[in-house]
Amino acid sequence: MSYQDQLTENLWLLSKLYHSNPPDRSWVPEEHTLTLTILDAVANYLTTGQADSVIACYYQSAPATLILAKSGCVDDEDRSAVTQFLGELKAAHDWLDLLPFLAQRSSGQVNEKIHKLRTYFVENCEDLCEEARFYQPGTDPSMSEFPGRWSRAFFAINDLNAPKPTEVPQTLIFILNLCNDYLTKNQEFGSAQDACKRFSRLLYATRTLLDSQFLCTIRDPRLKRYLAELTQYLDIKYVIKFLRRLNGEIDIRWVSDAGNGTVKRVLDTATVGDRFKKSYVVNADLDDDTKDLLLTRMDRKFPGWCGDQKGPIHVTLYVHPEIRLFLDLIECNIVQDRDIVIGCSQKRCFACKLWIKKFEDTADMNLISNLDYGKPRFDWVHPDLPAAMRNISHLEADLNSYIQSEVDSWIKRTIGQETWEAFNICCDNKI
Repeated sequence: MSYQDQLTENLWLLSKLYHSNPPDRSWVPEEHTLTLTILDAVANYLTTGQADSVIACYYQSAPATLILAKSGCVDDEDRSAVTQFLGELKAAHDWLDLLPFLAQRSSGQVNEKIHKLRTYFVENCEDLCEEARFYQPGTDPSMSEFPGRWSRAFFAINDLNAPKPTEVPQTLIFILNLCNDYLTKNQEFGSAQDACKRFSRLLYATRTLLDSQFLCTIRDPRLKRYLAELTQYLDIKYVIKFLRRLNGEIDIRWVSDAGNGTVKRVLDTATVGDRFKKSYVVNADLDDDTKDLLLTRMDRKFPGWCGDQKGPIHVTLYVHPEIRLFLDLIECNIVQDRDIVIGCSQKRCFACKLWIKKFEDTADMNLISNLDYGKPRFDWVHPDLPAAMRNISHLEADLNSYIQSEVDSWIKRTIGQETWEAFNICCDNKI
């Protein structure tokens, strides 16, 4: 079995076993914060939300150029979308003017984010309102409960005044119910009449909730994550302002697909699952009761870890766009700074995180992006290093072995923890 085949199988299994820690966006140097916000916004507006349409982007200042990479192959539709996008940005007076383009290009991605927040509100809205009812805002007059321009816009749209401290709990309940009303009516974002207007009102409300001091008291990290993902579309206002400073003059360059196309393969997940099941359970040095309990716990906690019994699945492997763009910048000798700021429409996946960390440590570079890590993705393929990097001793081999080793370690730790717990339960039952 080749290195890539083994890695694909292991990443598939890890995608079933993986439970990430609460996301923790790493510290971004202040001088790069606005650039990253702008680039993330551009990437989110240009993606369609499909697996082969993840977008990464970088801004080259001289000459002013937006450099783009895509997970799949770039086609005429992509080039046309970017041309249209720039035209819309140049003509825009406000971020609201970009919503029709977003509805046309990326409604599927937007609705996925709405669905996540909807599911959360269905399960938790009553509890959130109860917490808001007994919430006690801070007494420091310099700390507004609802800071920022988005909160002011929200209150203006709803004919409200900024609340006094005693009015904050009721205002929070109003915001929560407003969000819940939109979400529970299953309203979809798209090109339908009034869809953009309704969606803009949801964004104003969710951003006001996200920026509130109240949200800092909510321990569940999912709410903040879902709100942040959805309200990113507001950041297009910074792109509009930035483009005005350039008088609308900016070039576009797509990273070449040459040498970084797609690789298609068939993955028999049932065979993969059976192999790991035999290695870690059936052939383990455990008594039958512990094995049975371990399998029961694994099936309940990690559905599908034994594979799809209906048949093999088809997988298309890509060099993920963040890495593709990163290597292109190095090969073209564009990067003059140690810090490389790249925006992306998708969270950095598990394998990308490992690859970039190892590369940074070896090459003394720092790739700055949104580091809310996503789950392992088994459509990941190892990239070929550009000629400029091949003189770094053992770099490619080190990258390969490091990723494989880390993936193996996660699998062993996860199954090992479940084995230990099953063993202890069985021992307690026998006492």
